[in-house]
Amino acid sequence: MKYLKYILGIIAILAIGFFLLGVIKSEVSYDCQVIVDKPLAESWAVSQDESKMADWLEGFQKIEHISGTPDSVGAVSDVHFITEGQEMVIRETITEIVPNESVAMTFTSDFMDMDYKLSMNAVDGKTKISSSTNAKGNGMFSKSLMALMSSSIKEQEETNLANLKKVIEENESTTPTLISETLELTHCESAVYDAQNNRIYASLIGNREDGDGSVATIGLDGKILNKTFVAGLNDPKGIAITKDKLYVSDVTELVEADLKTGKILNKYTSESIAFLNDVAIDNSGNVYVSDTRTSEIYQLGTNGNFSLWLADAALDNPNGLLVQGNTMYVASWGSAPEGGRVSKIDMNTKSVDSISTIIGNLDGIRPYDANRMIISDWRSGNIHLIDAEGNTENILTVGQSVGDIAYVKEKQLLLLPMNKQSRLLFYKLK
Repeated sequence: MKYLKYILGIIAILAIGFFLLGVIKSEVSYDCQVIVDKPLAESWAVSQDESKMADWLEGFQKIEHISGTPDSVGAVSDVHFITEGQEMVIRETITEIVPNESVAMTFTSDFMDMDYKLSMNAVDGKTKISSSTNAKGNGMFSKSLMALMSSSIKEQEETNLANLKKVIEENESTTPTLISETLELTHCESAVYDAQNNRIYASLIGNREDGDGSVATIGLDGKILNKTFVAGLNDPKGIAITKDKLYVSDVTELVEADLKTGKILNKYTSESIAFLNDVAIDNSGNVYVSDTRTSEIYQLGTNGNFSLWLADAALDNPNGLLVQGNTMYVASWGSAPEGGRVSKIDMNTKSVDSISTIIGNLDGIRPYDANRMIISDWRSGNIHLIDAEGNTENILTVGQSVGDIAYVKEKQLLLLPMNKQSRLLFYKLK
């Protein structure tokens, strides 16, 4: 009996000590850092690329978007992990994001709450990656465990950063490099390259006064050739060209202009049109234009007939259009701020199928290589590569309002029209 009292006393002391651990040290805070032998822009792009996260975050499975605009402040997602054979789901909320600089978020689970910030700085052509973590247990038991687990939690973060360093340094770079920019392009929205005349066409919305919009011509050196090549437009957006004609959407009209002179030849419209956006042309010469507000696509046939081609809620406020053979790819704006996805249309049956989950408020979509396309997210400023199965890779983040992009494969040139900044960015992209 005497020994039993001693044993019970020891157990009581241990229990009190365990309890006090949770009272005295219920939070764990630590900082970690690594130096990566890659430029800042590439390091940032790799760290934000969901397709690479399983390579450096132990147990990572997927991110399930819940609400808000992806990759923006306020976005909420469930992050799925597998730990010791068991699935664990952590709720993530982005609280701060500055492209190429830092991202901060809160993580919430049954066991603990965590404030986390990942920062990057350029240092002599390399990148210093720093992380700051503050974790707090939920409930007295988990708070007490936090005190005992503090060193192992920090070790896991150090391992994650070491893995991230390896993934970045072994990454085969597709990160674009800024080479020049053209300024004073008032609310530049769309860009198209004309190989025949070796020049770029850019739609300029202007100051939203009737008639002050235009299509400008720009040299490959970034110099403005003619700011009003096609003049007298209202709010021009998407552009597409044929051998001798230029087509540009202008609010409720599809405008046809002479490719050599810029003279307006025809205007096409319909009573039901609300907000025309991107323009695409198929191999037969039929012209298509999206109506973002009505989830419709119109067609200008080679016979000159302009009519509704497809109306389908599955288009989800279509923006960017890309025709490849008998398939049309659609980059949807979706709803704000949640965003849209990429879909494909069988142009024979007109059936619409999604190929991705929600990505963002999408704008431009252009071919990149035999298997992938480039898409732009207007709201977040992200530029992604996406394949036909919907797998995405973030290759660049620029400012909000990146519009209808262009990619000139033979010149390794990516053109990014920046609406709010009134400029056109020239990037080298292999």
